[in-house]
Amino acid sequence: MPRKSQKEKRRGRYLLRHAGGRVRRRRAFAVNATARATVTILALSAVGLTACGAGSVGPAVVHVGTTSIGKTDVEHWARVVQRGGGFQQLRAGQQGTPRQRALGMLISADWINAEAARQGVAPSGEEVSSAMTERREANGASEFQAALHAAGQTVDDVKLEAKTELAASAIGGKLAKQATQITEPQIISFYARNHRLFIKPEERYAELIEHLPSPSAALALVRRIGTGSGFKKRALKEAVSRAPNGGPSPGDIKNVSDAIFAARQGVVSAPTRLNRDWTVFIVRKITPARLKPLATVRREVVRRLIALRHRQITTSFEKEYKARWTARTNCSPGYVVQKCAQYTGPQAPEESPFPSE
Repeated sequence: MPRKSQKEKRRGRYLLRHAGGRVRRRRAFAVNATARATVTILALSAVGLTACGAGSVGPAVVHVGTTSIGKTDVEHWARVVQRGGGFQQLRAGQQGTPRQRALGMLISADWINAEAARQGVAPSGEEVSSAMTERREANGASEFQAALHAAGQTVDDVKLEAKTELAASAIGGKLAKQATQITEPQIISFYARNHRLFIKPEERYAELIEHLPSPSAALALVRRIGTGSGFKKRALKEAVSRAPNGGPSPGDIKNVSDAIFAARQGVVSAPTRLNRDWTVFIVRKITPARLKPLATVRREVVRRLIALRHRQITTSFEKEYKARWTARTNCSPGYVVQKCAQYTGPQAPEESPFPSE
């Protein structure tokens, strides 16, 4: 490498000396910009945490375990409720003032998310982000923003709703999965204890001559054609079954059905009213009621058993769930609602927040 001349060295020191000031100023600007960005991020984080939970700012009026709901949160959500917004899944059956309904929804949201975490099924950040994306894209970004504005909600509000819905769905899914865990002895026992559900009812095969103008005309027709081949040619063939738990039938149809099941096989009936006309019939064949074998109704037995177990598991879980989180929910005076440990009033019925599958 060629050596620099003295002139080039002097020129290099000059440039370095005069450039140094600019370098130092640029570094100072970068440091200040980084500091300002850090402050901005912290400020935005604080705003994002005010929706609900442990990061609530301002005076806390409700504590659910280790999380809290601030007065500002309640006032904000009360305004949302007044505009018809709020948690779609949680506001069904909500009663009281907008503030009371907002408290009920926020406490329910904390309960659900805390329970999901306790059971290890809390939704991940990616799942919540994906749910938010689906909401934005469902009707378009502009409609999404317009709906937020109309309800007085923020993106963080909707994010909390999405997270809570995912958590409730995960808990409901876990309960449904537990219900499907059945054994062969349970299947056999359920079948044995519920034979009435698997009985094939008695069936009667009848021949009916309908649309006769009067009882006398019906009797005259039978005398003329008899009960053999002449009756068969004129008659409409019907297979009639009587389900053990069948629903109500219209009056005339029920009368004919009852008459068919009361008739003697092979004997012509008395004239029976049907649809403003008269009918005569003969029961030709009777198939007695019988119990269907387990092998043929196994799928129905399993379906019914799972449904029964799901109701039992859900009922038991919701009783424990309510007791556990009510005991951990402490509300300040003026903010006491049904879900608070301090509440002593009548218990209004509430819908389950956990969807069944």
